[in-house]
Amino acid sequence: MRKLNIGYSRVSTTKQAKDGHSLDAQRLFIEKYCKEMKISGLTLFEDEGYSAGNENRPRYKELVNLIKNKKVDNLIIHKIDRLRSNL
Repeated sequence: MRKLNIGYSRVSTTKQAKDGHSLDAQRLFIEKYCKEMKISGLTLFEDEGYSAGNENRPRYKELVNLIKNKKVDNLIIHKIDRLRSNL
């Protein structure tokens, strides 16, 4: 069974979006990385308006479930703090 290649991005505030961490900027970084590494079939997960300390984010919860069920080959993120704080 083919597993997923997931790119995950998140912003919690409008300020973050203006400081270069916008969903668009993160998406471009992830897509460029996948192209350079020849990773195809990318599925993008995005959570907008959620703090990294809040694990009750819709796409984050879906991502965690997929990982627990071993359905993800690659997880690509711009920076670790986009995924979760205190990692």
